[in-house]
Amino acid sequence: MKRSVAILCLVMCFCLFFTFTKKAFAQDVINWRLQNYFMSPSTMKFMNQFIDNVTKKTNGKLIIKGYPANQLVKVLGTLDAVSKGAIEMGWGTGIYHMRKIPEAGVEFGLPFSWETWAEIKELFNKYGLLEKVREAYADKGIFYIAPHTAGPYVLMTKKKLNTIDDLKGLKIRGVGLIPKILSLLGASTVRLPGAEQYMALQRGTADGTIYVTLALHAYKLNEVVDYVYYPA
Repeated sequence: MKRSVAILCLVMCFCLFFTFTKKAFAQDVINWRLQNYFMSPSTMKFMNQFIDNVTKKTNGKLIIKGYPANQLVKVLGTLDAVSKGAIEMGWGTGIYHMRKIPEAGVEFGLPFSWETWAEIKELFNKYGLLEKVREAYADKGIFYIAPHTAGPYVLMTKKKLNTIDDLKGLKIRGVGLIPKILSLLGASTVRLPGAEQYMALQRGTADGTIYVTLALHAYKLNEVVDYVYYPA
């Protein structure tokens, strides 16, 4: 069984992109805001590294201030906020807006698809997925900058599972195309943002989740799940 590496993405308002490229050198400094879809220290760290690189590569002409999830707008409203220019950029994941951009489900990653970052780069850059994804986001007035990996998504549960049949009747938090697989295995799907998983698992609203491995410590999910199953 192949493990799947999920993808996060970086997007910005389409019209603002061209505004910057045309006028960046006509102003001293341009200030933009970038909201993350997440609150974990690791994703904030990656975002801040990106911000620092932009500052250096633009010689300080573009200053981006980063914010964690929900600080400027609600997580699920980030796409619309970027599209309308309410905020300039978003750092997130396509699965949060699949209903508005169906291609975002493929962008995020299909179950049993790519295994490594090298495979992802080859598919996006050599075989045209980046171009197709950008076309889909452009329909919403958004420029899709680039993907980056979030790591393998694994099944984490409060209850020990000995066979596939043990999934029947459980409430599992799943995203993207994962719920389709869960339903075929007899589990029901709980849909909620990643930042809300801890409380759902703690309260029993969810019996488990399929989520990125780094969240075991970043979101402290290791405190509310007892079993982690590999491969992804």
